[in-house]
Amino acid sequence: MYATASFLKSAKFYLHFYPVILFALPGILTNIFNMIIAPNQKVTMSSVGRTALYVDGNYTYISEPGAYKLASLTVKDQATVNFQKPADRNSVNPVSIGTLELSYGGVVNTAIFHLVGNEVILHAGSTIQMSGGGDVAGQGKGAGNQVSVLCHLSSGWE
Repeated sequence: MYATASFLKSAKFYLHFYPVILFALPGILTNIFNMIIAPNQKVTMSSVGRTALYVDGNYTYISEPGAYKLASLTVKDQATVNFQKPADRNSVNPVSIGTLELSYGGVVNTAIFHLVGNEVILHAGSTIQMSGGGDVAGQGKGAGNQVSVLCHLSSGWE
């Protein structure tokens, strides 16, 4: 069974949902660039969901299942985003998020997370929970590398 919902939007358009959202169907989130999860919301992203770009009557981009692509994902105070675990651990598609920002008490829960992005901003009290039991930090195919340091720490006392 598939459910379809369409919304006409303007430049300052917002959708307001119930406090608990489950994107569990193999559906497509179309023309969503900046996703903001409001305070105290709980959102579950399906391991088979997709994002797409639809321009002038044509899909110009459709992601692979579970490979969400967003310019930004902002998780506000005490909000939670759950990325469902894919059926096949070896077929994890990358989640492309230009800026992932978690406010105070914001949580991202996932078992396996292949994140491709420019910025990850974790405010005090926010958490990325990983339960996949993968490789030791800094090892394995997802070890990553540090490109540059953009951090200045100050105690406030000079």
